[in-house]
Amino acid sequence: MPPTLQAFWNKLNANEKLVMYGAGLAVVAFLLGAVASRGYFGTGSGDLIAAIVIAIIYWLKYSPNKINWPAPVQTIVLVIAGISAIFAILGLLAWIGFFGLDLYGIAILVNAVGCGIMAYGAWKEYQAMPKAASTPPAPPAPPAA
Repeated sequence: MPPTLQAFWNKLNANEKLVMYGAGLAVVAFLLGAVASRGYFGTGSGDLIAAIVIAIIYWLKYSPNKINWPAPVQTIVLVIAGISAIFAILGLLAWIGFFGLDLYGIAILVNAVGCGIMAYGAWKEYQAMPKAASTPPAPPAPPAA
């Protein structure tokens, strides 16, 4: 692995690495589906875009330039990975129900697993982020007479 990518990988925590493993599976599934497509278009192409976007978000998170994110990075990644996983699982169920499990179906299965891993890692990272106090502090006691 090139030194720049190795340095980036070393900055990721365990949950972020889990998300990136899932993103890698989504990329592999896209390539497998492209080889076995038999004329079908877009095997997990939305999930491929989600995987790339998440990788870019993590890259920017650890870049030396500070970015003012519109929401916490954990929340952004969770939303992207969650939506990706929902559509991947729905696609898997539809494909198996209609066409069976051939090479293209295996690509869809790998895509669903990869997106599920991305969402699971993102959920774990979201749960690990520091939470703001949800209850206001108690009012001060009245002065003693």
